[in-house]
Amino acid sequence: MAVALDPAWLRTPLGPSADAEALLPELTAIFRRSERKGPLLLGLEQEKVSYRLDDGGPVPYFGKHGIHRLLLELCARFGWQPEYTEGFLLSLSRGAAKITLEPGGQVELSGSPLTDLLQVQRELTEHIDEVVSIGDDLGIGFSTLGFHPLRNPDDIEFVPKPRYPIMRRYFRSAGTRGRYMMANTATVQVNLDFASEADALEKIRAGQRASPYVTAIFANAPFEHGKDTGWASRRYFTWLDVDNTRAGLLPFLERDDAGYETYARWGLQAPMFGIHRDDLFIPAPPISFQAFLTAGYAGAQPNQEDWYDHLGTLFPEVRIKRTIELRGADSGGIAHSLAVAGMWRGLLDDPDTRRRLLCELPPLDALPEAGGPRALQRIVAERGLQGVFGGERIIDVAARLVVLARRGLYALSDPLAGSVLDPVMAALDDGLTPAALLSRQLGKKTGKALLDATRYSRR
Repeated sequence: MAVALDPAWLRTPLGPSADAEALLPELTAIFRRSERKGPLLLGLEQEKVSYRLDDGGPVPYFGKHGIHRLLLELCARFGWQPEYTEGFLLSLSRGAAKITLEPGGQVELSGSPLTDLLQVQRELTEHIDEVVSIGDDLGIGFSTLGFHPLRNPDDIEFVPKPRYPIMRRYFRSAGTRGRYMMANTATVQVNLDFASEADALEKIRAGQRASPYVTAIFANAPFEHGKDTGWASRRYFTWLDVDNTRAGLLPFLERDDAGYETYARWGLQAPMFGIHRDDLFIPAPPISFQAFLTAGYAGAQPNQEDWYDHLGTLFPEVRIKRTIELRGADSGGIAHSLAVAGMWRGLLDDPDTRRRLLCELPPLDALPEAGGPRALQRIVAERGLQGVFGGERIIDVAARLVVLARRGLYALSDPLAGSVLDPVMAALDDGLTPAALLSRQLGKKTGKALLDATRYSRR
């Protein structure tokens, strides 16, 4: 959601240097440049899994009824501007908002930086109306599920973004679920501004501690390979074995001395996928960014844009780039997505509420059960609100967080403070995640019926 970076600054060289520590001030400059001195804004990124309305199959990129045609129609009918990468139409822009594509044809709104949830609601509602109206005409449906319930990721052709084939090959050896992450998952991500290094780290710590419980509240992905798995979120389960060198929760950020440089050091160790030069993507061997700093690659020397691109290939549950990105929740419909935004804005943007949260939940490196954060994540993925961790029911912790979030929204005078979390309150009263409610409503439905029952429709 952030304003574009200065292109001249992005070309600023980094190294080469045998001493990555000496370059840390340059590597953390991206974070310092992103500190906002004025009012703190928020943005929403919402993904939707796509499918063919006739048979539930994958939507091709090309063809009269493909994703490429969908993007062209969005430009023709609603004023979006096309953006090409190596000759392929892969994203659109309109003002500060963007529409992008995930590998399996998931369509994502990357929303504008906005001042409150009412503005987020208007932008998201308009986007859904536009995409669904064109999708209906082209025979393309969009599901509100957080995980495509039918797809075998090995059987689909990915969107032709240059780095996706490299990622697909890489994830085959980095974990068991990387291909599912690329092809099947859909999330609602909330992006929040930060004012300083201290503000950023406090939001990251609070966000990480709360993230599994927020995931439990919004678990919306019980189906896989056409059947109800009995799990709350197969999307969240997928992230437990994608690539543990670049994903998950980061307990080391709980240390008192943790800061921008701590995160940068962690990012330096992750393998690279490639670099961009002259609008071309040059694949890289799985060398770390630190190795790239030391020796360069294929005659290219690292610059700030390479580092910024690399930061985008790190997938922790709470990520810092130009905003604090909260990435744990399954995707869902409009009310679901707005409630996710309401939870995170309420919990993290009001300083007093954020500090109450930090007192409410223990640090990640002090979790009381064997396995620590990963044990909590797995319990949430499987059991959702019905799980128990450290002797306490997940639903009880979640209920306290919802109360805190509503308090934070009122403290911020957000216009939707009194209503945006109502669906969550009702779900907690019944003890049901969206996944549990879906399983109850759909019974023994399988196959394409799962997609059709959760399809976005025109208003």
